[in-house]
Amino acid sequence: MRQGHATGAAGLTTGGVTTAIDRLDRSGHASRVRDTADRLRGIVTPTEKGRAVVAEIFTPLARGGAEYLRGLGPDTLGEMVAFLRFASRRQRDHAARLATGD
Repeated sequence: MRQGHATGAAGLTTGGVTTAIDRLDRSGHASRVRDTADRLRGIVTPTEKGRAVVAEIFTPLARGGAEYLRGLGPDTLGEMVAFLRFASRRQRDHAARLATGD
């Protein structure tokens, strides 16, 4: 891949990814360990501070969703799963078409 081209699902350039990781690292939300064999590679992991922010944002949503789902019957849940699988396939297929220009 050439420098500056969009990469992955986020559509960020390699420079954009580096900038985002640098900001997460400086803010204490993630840490980065460089690969000693390849200076362009590294592992980024959330810190406890980063995990706490994610939990604060998403825990209420997860609890509310779980409560809602507990009230649904098996037939409804089965239909929901079928739809989500269908929608996921369609989105992956569409993303692939966009990526290849088809």
